[in-house]
Amino acid sequence: QLTVDHSEVQYLVSIGQLTAAQALVHPRRNVITRALGTGQIWEPDVWVLPARHGDRLLLCSDGLTNELSPAHMARVLASVPHPKEAADVLLQAALRTGGRDNVTAIVADAVRPGEYAPGF
Repeated sequence: QLTVDHSEVQYLVSIGQLTAAQALVHPRRNVITRALGTGQIWEPDVWVLPARHGDRLLLCSDGLTNELSPAHMARVLASVPHPKEAADVLLQAALRTGGRDNVTAIVADAVRPGEYAPGF
């Protein structure tokens, strides 16, 4: 995982006042510290990730990561060959476990120029 939430609880985790496990059940875990349309101007967090052939990237919302374990997500990403199908499997698994938040998942495979991912 490369990013963290912009939330009160994540701030408490980053300064050592809460553990990651405590953050998952904290009553203020959904209180965010950044939002569009509030009149504040926020600089987006940006990462440049050089992808190598064979890399698989998952871009998702916390609606996915709060419902599924990293191990489960890794198993799906490793076992489902087509990126769209992998995203669909992750989405359905998150919804089956409760889907308490909106769930977004995009799976992208790094391929060589001119090469297509499986199923295209």
